[in-house]
Amino acid sequence: MTSDITDITNHTAYDIVLAGVYLPILIRTAKNRRTITYGELVQTGKELHPENKYVLGSIPVTAGRRLNVLRQTLREQSLPDLSCLVVSASSGKTGDAYHLKSSEKELREAVFNTDWDQYLEVLDNEISQIAYEEIDFTQVREKSFKPKPPSRQELLDMMSNYWKEHGSQYPKWVRTKRKVIIDLLFQGYSVEESFNQVVEEGK
Repeated sequence: MTSDITDITNHTAYDIVLAGVYLPILIRTAKNRRTITYGELVQTGKELHPENKYVLGSIPVTAGRRLNVLRQTLREQSLPDLSCLVVSASSGKTGDAYHLKSSEKELREAVFNTDWDQYLEVLDNEISQIAYEEIDFTQVREKSFKPKPPSRQELLDMMSNYWKEHGSQYPKWVRTKRKVIIDLLFQGYSVEESFNQVVEEGK
C-alpha cells in the first residue's frame, strides 16, 4: 500500500470509533451525490449514537484526523476518498488543509460513481455499538497517552514557538483560535496536527 502525507500511525480509540461512525454517514451522503459540513457530520454521529461517549465528546475541529484514518482504510481497499465530501460551512469547499484539494472535483465523481453497498464493512462499524467501558484499545493506544501531561504554560510555549516558525504557512485568522488549539494539544494532538485541524475546519 502506498503511503500518504496524512497517514496516522498512532490510532487512538477516538480515531477508530469515529472513523467507523462516519463511514455510513458519508456513504449515505455519496449516494445522495451531496456534500456535508464538518458540523453536520459530527452532529449526525451524535444523533445516531446518543449513548456513545466517544461520539458525544467529538467536535468538528477534530473530525479531520478521524477522516484521515478513514482515508487510509479506504485506500487499503483501493476505494475513493469519501472525506472529499466533507466541507467547511463557511465556504462550502474542502478545508485549506485538505491535501487533495486540487483533485476535489475528480475525487467526488469517483465517490459518486462507486457502488458503496458492497463496501459497508470496510471498517468494523459494530465497534461503535460496544459499551464505552468494554472497549479494549490496548494495542492501538500505546502511543496515545503520556505519563505526565504537559502544563498549560508548556502548551502555550509550544504553540507560540510553532507559530513563530511556521505561522507564515497559515491564514492570519488562525491566531484567533488559540483556545481551540490549546484544547487539541491537551487531547494529545501534536502542535502541527492541532494547527492543521483548525485550518481544515475553517473560520
